[in-house]
Amino acid sequence: MSERLRLRIDTTPPTATIALDTTTSVDGNVRYTVTFSEAVSEVDLSDFTLISTGSAQGSLGSLVQIDARTYQITISNVVGSGSLTLSLNSNSTDISDLAGNTLTGAGRPTLHPVPGPG
Repeated sequence: MSERLRLRIDTTPPTATIALDTTTSVDGNVRYTVTFSEAVSEVDLSDFTLISTGSAQGSLGSLVQIDARTYQITISNVVGSGSLTLSLNSNSTDISDLAGNTLTGAGRPTLHPVPGPG
C-alpha cells in the first residue's frame, strides 16, 4: 500500500501595515505599530525611513518586538511643524518570513501631524 505525501510550498511574501499609536504621543516621542501579515525575522531600524514635511523632525529611536508579527517603533525628539511619516524601505530590507520569502513593497505609511509652536 502506498502513502501519499502532501507538500505545501509557501511562496507568498509577507506584507506590512504601519499604524500610528495615538495614545503615546507625549514628551516629544511618537510610537508606531508595524504589523506583518505573518511571522517575520530580520527586522531592525535600518529597514525604516522617517519622512518629514515642513520643519517637522524626529529620529528613529527604538524598535521593540511585541510578537512574531508585531513591532513597535518609537520616534524620539519630535519637533517642528508639518508631518512625519514612518515608511518601510521598499528594496533594502532583509525582512523575511519563515519560508524565506522576502518582504515586497513598502508598508502603508501613516502621517503624524506635528503642530507648530504656539
